Parts: sequence; C-alpha cells; structure tokens
Amino acid sequence: MHLPPDIESLLQPNALGTLHDWKRLKEYLADSFSRYLGQALTPAREPLYEDISSTPEERSPSGGFAFGIRSAQALGGPLTLEFYGVIELRSNGSVDAVLLLFSNNQRLELTDYNRKQHQQYMHFKFAVNASGSCEWLFHGWSNGEAGE
Repeated sequence: MHLPPDIESLLQPNALGTLHDWKRLKEYLADSFSRYLGQALTPAREPLYEDISSTPEERSPSGGFAFGIRSAQALGGPLTLEFYGVIELRSNGSVDAVLLLFSNNQRLELTDYNRKQHQQYMHFKFAVNASGSCEWLFHGWSNGEAGE
C-alpha cells in the first residue's frame, strides 16, 4: 500500500508533528496491522507521548512511542486463541510489532530443537517492499524480552 503523504512524513527519522498527527499515525499503524492479520484489534495500552505537548506546536517523540494491542475476540472455537502485542515506532522511523500468543489463557511458544531455544513471540516489521509500497512483513519467531 502506498502511504498517504502525511503518514509517510511522520515515518521519517526525527519527524515533527502535532499530538493529533501522532495519534493519527498510531491509528493508521493499528488499522493497517489489523488488516494485515485479518483480525480485529482492540487497544490494550495507549502510548505515552512524553515528548509531545498538547499544544498545536510540532514536536518529535525523541524516543518514539509504543502502544499495546490485543485480539478483539478469541479465535478457533474451543482453542480460544488470543494474541497480545506491542507496536513500536522508533525515533529513526522504523516500526516493529511483536505478538504473544495464548490458548485457553496459556502462553504459546515455539521450540526450536536444533538451537535448543524457546521462541517466545512473533516479530513483524512495517517496511518498504520492492515496489516502493509499505507493508507489514513477518520476520519470524524471536526470543528475549517482549515487553510483557
């Protein structure tokens, strides 16, 4: 998808915008990730726009910002699959998302027996593809801190 120019400008390193602009970017990222997953999302934690005041003045969130999401409803009937995640905009303009998966309130992990590691969350990037459009891309399972 080609980004609207106002959204694209906010994804540049150290971009400037009003509080309204950053909230609009947050909604755009959440909506595009929901479409990518084919699942409705609900907010789980709103971002803290620490470096941005509510004045009309343009500012840059120097550390970026992150917000929580979750599946709007359980999937898979008796499997009750759910996900919780975080979408993060970094100050360099890159956007990542991580998802933790649950079934019947039990955390799911992928075990990589070759590496003897537990992969704890799914990792996604919002990136420019070969045609110059931005899209969400699955970057596999990862381990380590997932911002639980």
